[in-house]
Amino acid sequence: MFQKVLLLVSVFLALVFTGSSALCAQAEDTAKSGTSTSIILDPVVVTASRTEESVREVTAGITVIDEQAIRRSTASNLQELMSQNGFYTIDQGPDSFLQIRGLSSPTMNNYGDANNSVLILLNGRRTGATNIKTIGLDNIQRVEIIRGPSAVQYGPAAMGGVVNIITIKGTENITAALELGLNSYNLHKEAFNFSGAKGGFDFAAGLTQSGHNDYHISGGDRYWGTAIKSDFTSNANLGYIFNEKHRLGLDLTYSQVERSGSNEYTWIDKTGQDATNDNTEYNYDNHNLAFTYDGGTSGDTFRWGASYGFGTDIKKADNFYYRSYRETDIQTVTAYAGYDKDLFSTVVGFDYVSYDFDQHDYEYAPNAKYKDIGAYLSSKLRLFENNVIVSAGGRYDSYKISAEANSGAYPPSPALPETLNNNFSPSVGLAVLPINWLKLRVNYAQGFKMPAPDAITGGGSGYAKYLTSPSLKPEHSNTLEFGADVSWNFLDASLTYFHTNYKDKIISQDIGVNTYQFQNISGALFEGLELSTSLDIAEVAGWNFGLRPYASLTYMMTRKNLDAVSVKTVGSDVMLNTPDFQIAYGLTFDYPAADLMANLNAVYSGQRLTRDVRLNSSTRNKYINFTSGTVVDMSIEKGLYDFNDYSKLKLRLELNNFFDSDNEIYLDYPGPGRNFYVGLRYEYN
Repeated sequence: MFQKVLLLVSVFLALVFTGSSALCAQAEDTAKSGTSTSIILDPVVVTASRTEESVREVTAGITVIDEQAIRRSTASNLQELMSQNGFYTIDQGPDSFLQIRGLSSPTMNNYGDANNSVLILLNGRRTGATNIKTIGLDNIQRVEIIRGPSAVQYGPAAMGGVVNIITIKGTENITAALELGLNSYNLHKEAFNFSGAKGGFDFAAGLTQSGHNDYHISGGDRYWGTAIKSDFTSNANLGYIFNEKHRLGLDLTYSQVERSGSNEYTWIDKTGQDATNDNTEYNYDNHNLAFTYDGGTSGDTFRWGASYGFGTDIKKADNFYYRSYRETDIQTVTAYAGYDKDLFSTVVGFDYVSYDFDQHDYEYAPNAKYKDIGAYLSSKLRLFENNVIVSAGGRYDSYKISAEANSGAYPPSPALPETLNNNFSPSVGLAVLPINWLKLRVNYAQGFKMPAPDAITGGGSGYAKYLTSPSLKPEHSNTLEFGADVSWNFLDASLTYFHTNYKDKIISQDIGVNTYQFQNISGALFEGLELSTSLDIAEVAGWNFGLRPYASLTYMMTRKNLDAVSVKTVGSDVMLNTPDFQIAYGLTFDYPAADLMANLNAVYSGQRLTRDVRLNSSTRNKYINFTSGTVVDMSIEKGLYDFNDYSKLKLRLELNNFFDSDNEIYLDYPGPGRNFYVGLRYEYN
């Protein structure tokens, strides 16, 4: 282990010092020529403190996937995008969840983002959506990811991190784009988006419709039941700006996915016959509407804002054996006020979130209500000409859970009396910029997550019985991290060490024949390194095109289960479904003179321990280690014809998994083998 850590640190330092030497040489040259070097450690983000701030002042680990990177990727949804950027995703056929630093959503999650360990946001607010496979990417400006707990800013369910999807807002330039595409599995895709601004109004909207037949896995076997009949996603953002610093906004999102998916690949006869008639129809529906207001004084010394949002997230499943229906109604209210001047800035805010869960015929899950009221304060002190940033914050949450009896469950689940609890979460951080292209940082933060109502009430299904667990405690995490970021001209690099103590983890324990109970275990210990780097070789060489290799990885030095009972059951103290190594790497190419860009991306997930549930496996119901192959994707986009100065026609080609490698992120749920996509795109701007 020590050798691997030393290797990673050495690679990082080599990149830094190699880049530093070149940068110093370039700085001397530019000084002689009378020009200045451009520092790029100053992009603006909004997720870390919930208001606009420079990356140079953020003390936590942060990753930003911008619009250009989204366009380059072959990803069609958030799950694929996160995987191609080095994050581990738990892909279970129709459902997919995100893991950050060993923390993720439960695989059987009946309560959406209220029971998540990684919080998914849209424009800074909760929408109830957790299945990242159903979140499209059209009309997305960027995705901001905070690695590590963010309870101070966002309250419960942000233990492992926060993913904030930020949609495009209209500007003075009117833009529009239309794309039509096909792929190997008879996929059809139609996408349209437009944006603009006039007379104080700004508007932006995007719509995408697609569908495909069953796909084939590596080796050519058809994976029956993986067809998507219809995948429709849309979002719209309308705003009105008055008195220059005030904006009223309306934010609407709607998505609907109709698909079929068999629960287990091994149940499917290789001759193409469904051996069990277990071909489940899944339907997902998420819609959310928010009214927003943001304002400020001239110079942005004072800023304030508020929003009210409401929506519904629905999942239906229907097959030969059963029907289930889960509906989550969500309401959110947020308000904030901030002060930012020279040495000091602070933000104070208020959040209210209400979930209403209807689990009709959903196995043993009770109908429940969850409410949380939180207030937070986050401040920064800038010292030594803004080269030392001290941040601190705290949040107080008061939450309550109640549940109705569910007579449709088998056996019926009992009611849960209203329980009221409180939680305080602190964070503190330090960022030091000894030179203008290097940031050193340290951050400590806590996170927490409430127990799900069905974990407390128990219940049952046709094959299992769950006992009540009225004394369950919330889960908590404490994370300390150290990091260094380099960003200057052609070189970007980041290295982070993190140590997370995960306490009171809630798991389902097997305590008898088909009998289970949710229990708090001692917890887990996660320790690891995160490394990301990219280098613009063409800029170093002075070429008239762009060539940038990049890599992003997470190495889990420790992923230890601290509960003696579950360790004995599994036969190992390694946390389940947590890879020791996750890496994405590739190469981007840009040739503006030919209106050409390309991207080559590879993803590899290391060894992970999991339970073998395959029906015909010799190790069925045993815990095994497994890995999947390296999946390589490539995209090429070429301008075909310029109609005038404002519009053009482009051709897009994608070759996914072109080495036809094993593509099985989660055991028994293989992804597509080799496939291609071709599309025509018309752009107006």
